[in-house]
Amino acid sequence: MITNHGAGRRLPIRYPFPLLLLLASLGGGCQSGAEETATVDEARQGISVPAPVAAWTFDDCTLRRPIIKDSSGNTHDATKSGGMRCAQGVRGRAGSFDGVDDAATVKDAPAFHFRDAVTVSALVRPSRVDRMQTIINKWYAMDAFALAIEGGRYLFSVAFPNGGWGETHSVAAPARAGAWAHVVGVFDGKSIALYFNGTLVASAPALGTLQDSTRPLMMGNHPSWSAYSGLIDDVRIFGVALSAEQVAELARSFFPTTSSDLSVSYIERTPQYPKYDVRYQPSGYNPAPAPGTENDKRWPDLGDTVQFTARVRNQGTRTVPRFRTQWLIDGQVVASGRSSGRLAAGATQDYTFSWNWQDGDHVVRFELLDDSGLPLNDGLVVNDAREQRTNALLLTAYVWENFATWMAARDNSVGTRSAEDWIQFHSDEMNRLFASSVYPSQPEGAKVRIAINRIVRVPSTTPDPGGTHAPEPCPTDGCWGFGGPAPASWTPWIEQVHATRDNGLLHEWGHQLGLIDLYQMDVQVSECLITDGPPRAETFSNSSALSAIDRLFDGVASDPIATYESRPVWFAVRFAEPRAVTRARVKFSDGMTHSWEIWAGPDLDSVNGRQPPATRRGGKVVTSGTDWGDQSFSAEAALVWLLHVDRQDYDRMSHVTEWELYEGDQRIDVAGLIKANRVAGTALMPTIAWDVVHYNSVPGDLMSGAAYFLDEYHVWALNTDANWNGRALPLRRGYYGKYLFGIPTQNVLAVVDGNGTAVAGATIEVFQQQDSVIPNVPKYRGTTDSAGHFTFPHYTTPEHGISFGQGDALFTANPFSTIYSEYPHVVGTNGVLVVRVSVSGGTDTYRFLDLPMFNLEVARGHGDMGVYRIVVP
Repeated sequence: MITNHGAGRRLPIRYPFPLLLLLASLGGGCQSGAEETATVDEARQGISVPAPVAAWTFDDCTLRRPIIKDSSGNTHDATKSGGMRCAQGVRGRAGSFDGVDDAATVKDAPAFHFRDAVTVSALVRPSRVDRMQTIINKWYAMDAFALAIEGGRYLFSVAFPNGGWGETHSVAAPARAGAWAHVVGVFDGKSIALYFNGTLVASAPALGTLQDSTRPLMMGNHPSWSAYSGLIDDVRIFGVALSAEQVAELARSFFPTTSSDLSVSYIERTPQYPKYDVRYQPSGYNPAPAPGTENDKRWPDLGDTVQFTARVRNQGTRTVPRFRTQWLIDGQVVASGRSSGRLAAGATQDYTFSWNWQDGDHVVRFELLDDSGLPLNDGLVVNDAREQRTNALLLTAYVWENFATWMAARDNSVGTRSAEDWIQFHSDEMNRLFASSVYPSQPEGAKVRIAINRIVRVPSTTPDPGGTHAPEPCPTDGCWGFGGPAPASWTPWIEQVHATRDNGLLHEWGHQLGLIDLYQMDVQVSECLITDGPPRAETFSNSSALSAIDRLFDGVASDPIATYESRPVWFAVRFAEPRAVTRARVKFSDGMTHSWEIWAGPDLDSVNGRQPPATRRGGKVVTSGTDWGDQSFSAEAALVWLLHVDRQDYDRMSHVTEWELYEGDQRIDVAGLIKANRVAGTALMPTIAWDVVHYNSVPGDLMSGAAYFLDEYHVWALNTDANWNGRALPLRRGYYGKYLFGIPTQNVLAVVDGNGTAVAGATIEVFQQQDSVIPNVPKYRGTTDSAGHFTFPHYTTPEHGISFGQGDALFTANPFSTIYSEYPHVVGTNGVLVVRVSVSGGTDTYRFLDLPMFNLEVARGHGDMGVYRIVVP
């Protein structure tokens, strides 16, 4: 079963072209084009598709012929320019555009002055999708309508009259390079919609009439900065808004799903060397390879023989004839072959190729051809080839048969009916996202790539183990399963995303690559215990203390409390700093004799799910007593629990009316529930939204939610694992959150006033989050120097380096050390600092600093010293 974890954010719609160089005034109003409705030869199953105003199949395209005929018969011929060439299309010929100056231009005509409705349809195979590209438009600034590509998305835009520039409405959906797609934009006077391979993928309200324009229709270019690179085939313009059924019927005429569909499901690389078997001691800290595995081979050595195996599946409904295959490395054919015979519907065949391993970013590709050696013409060319990096990190996918059957009955996001194709679409989308996420500090984008190494079908009755939904130990860098024995648990999700992209799936794959959820570093009012007064005792409720005891002593057989059936707990008291408790008294209102215990422990770490080392558990005393029975003991601790442990009489817990702790002869008043004033939620530390006082410093990208973009931070995180040991090979998976250890050698707080003047002599207190709670105990104290600087204490000696089993170690100075480790927790639960700056005569200033801020200093070239500026009133 898969669920879409994390709510994805809707990306803002941007204008498809810059508002630049408006060279001509907008034309006057014209009536909309009138046309007859007729049944075209593609219409089947009783669905009628109207005749287009104009259409260009490109079947008459030749190098020497200067025009492309209007195949609708309405004589709106297109004139070629820029040396536009011709190529094999989906059916017949297609126009080939070079992305520089190629174009096909159609003169303006009254039939193209649409007002209340228009439909624009095109078959396209872009060779790139990372910039603005015109498919067909009547547009320069914002004129009338445009079907285009921008920033990895297909885009349909319309413009309404509004001022000098017009008012633009747009819808968009993911685009994929190197794959044929049928893209349709529809405007009906009330809304706009975008269809991909016959399926609605985006829509938005758009009430109005189209802005009139006398500009020509342009295919493949115009404006000049939006030249299209790739193939365009069968473009049609309708003066009406096609219905969803009509669009689907038109798509079926190009990509018939009832015919044969020969598909490359995946390319498997063998041998599969192991990822890291990582152990954490204690849990979540100090990652290291399992003993004895530190030097295991993770990648082939130079010259080693590796084998690539391509799985070919007939996903159609009829047997396919013999076909040919070929392997390519870096674009050069290195092997070819022929099928052993016809391939029945649903059957598979495997094809292998051996290669002597080379490090670096090489590309292996497997292609299917017809028996004459020409491109396969089965109507669904999107899956007739598969390529991937030879050094890609490998994921294994598991598909329940009932999930595969469900997907086989519906068009997916690439226009086929295949679970395998839908999964591979997401692999390609993730790699495209990696390549396009370019930042000044990461000019190559994320350098790592993934590949679906195998797609394993499992019986519908296979139990779903949860987690990654992988029914067997994961043999590759990551695993994920699709479906499960109970369709009701996964159909609501797949119904939403089968025809589009599931950003939540990409988010989960990000975890497989070692990326963490940064919302671990969000802080709520209840999680920030810093006070603005003297440290005071604070009591927990019964349920909080019960949870604390449960976790602290879970699985420790020597602890008597582990044998209790119910573990009744009454109070827990936390002190701002360790206290030397020497005596306790407990009062029972019924005057009877009851058993009670005092436990003392080491502050918040014990409460929030971390079992401290035995040497840090503090003192414990067990005694029996009647009303106000005294027990003397000595335990220096910051957290103390009182337990009522009568196993036969749990209801008498309510008879504890008061208890006291003493430091020598000085009573520590806990019965009165004395609390200090919290800062969180006040004007000193106001809430941002709801009860949140700090959102992590990285915007809501793929790993902070489920949006389809990668922040600079996560690109750097992936790139810290590239070029491992100088062999241009990424770090094999198994480590989680390793990049969190990348912290500058020195870290400095720079305190200035509103004028930018350094503030000397300011008192600095730094509080650290631990297990997602920020205690009222400063970790560091100090004052700013004459330059207004406070420098964090550090670990800097080499013995503090953590080895990753390849002879390399990270030697970092780390302000995020804890009692468990000199390094952060690997999911960031101790990754937030609060700095309190106190200036004589002024109001205290509070500032959150989280771990990604420190990591980004390294990413931006400040690994020797990170500086964090704090402005005080």
